Amino acid sequence: MKIKSINLKEFALFHDLKLDFSPNINVITGLNGVGKTVILKTLYSLLKTIEDINNELTNPKVGRVSIEKSKEMLAAKIIGVFMPDEGRIGRLVSRKVGRGNANVNVQLEQDKNIRIRISTLMEKNIEILDDLRDIKSDIQTLFIPPKEIISAASNFFSIYDNYHIAFEETYYDLNKVLLKPLTKGKNSKEQNAILEKFEDIIKGKVRMKDNKFYIKGKDIGEIEMGLVAEGDRKLATILHLVSNGTLNSNTILFWDEPESNLNPNRMKYITQALVELAKMNVQIFLTTHSYFLLQEFSMFAQYEAKNNKLGVNFISLYEEDGQILSDCAPQTYDLQHNSIVEEFESLYNREQEKLHDN
Repeated sequence: MKIKSINLKEFALFHDLKLDFSPNINVITGLNGVGKTVILKTLYSLLKTIEDINNELTNPKVGRVSIEKSKEMLAAKIIGVFMPDEGRIGRLVSRKVGRGNANVNVQLEQDKNIRIRISTLMEKNIEILDDLRDIKSDIQTLFIPPKEIISAASNFFSIYDNYHIAFEETYYDLNKVLLKPLTKGKNSKEQNAILEKFEDIIKGKVRMKDNKFYIKGKDIGEIEMGLVAEGDRKLATILHLVSNGTLNSNTILFWDEPESNLNPNRMKYITQALVELAKMNVQIFLTTHSYFLLQEFSMFAQYEAKNNKLGVNFISLYEEDGQILSDCAPQTYDLQHNSIVEEFESLYNREQEKLHDN
């Protein structure tokens, strides 16, 4: 089941924003502070709750989840992911004088909707306009935040559970799936294609022993993950999640700034691996500030997407007259607002001016 669209009204930064999505790859760009990560976190919170409800419904020891429990699960997930002050969900309503309401509507395939309403007075509760229990799906959701966590996987749970640390729940959820054991049997052709690309980049395979991770290479033996370059730890994270079956054909992947701590020469490999995931039927949402990553996807969309029967949706968020607006297109050159390309051109023009002056 794929996400088709989202409509945010008076939610966080947004007055009224409607976005349609590709079932394959969605690339979201924009300046800092225009809500790119908010969109990913909102979609993740809603779909992760659907996943958790379905897991409980199929657990014979749990039985049927009540409507009230489904509300509690969703409110707790949104609070855990966004971490509003005092744990008050009402703080996610757009800030203005007086009381207000926020509405979120996510449309899924099969004519399913997730509609919620939040008021400024709400603390740890939420109003759900659809019965989340009716959305039967075997989807898995995965959120990869900017900071890597694979090097601290063995100790993260104890720290997170016992101390107040500034890590939202996406890190906790990621740590849980990282520690899943490897699946039995042979990998699929698509899995092997991804694994080969990432193993070539990090020059080894990912190994887990006693909940600790290592890179094992031909000539270097085993290197503990804490001694691996931080950018390559993120690539190792993807590699392991493919190996243990978390990233599969039912997965919706949210990746916030894949380029963080990675050299630009890695962007082509990131793009290639994400394309392979999309071929596996993974729906992908990513945010980026990287000119190189954006251009890699731009070239794929222009020259290869049609032959691979994949769609790429470029979404540019920008602020105008105090509101966050969007610009969407299947090709980057069709975007009217593209902050990454605009800044690249500005830098080039400034360099040319200095060369001319000298």
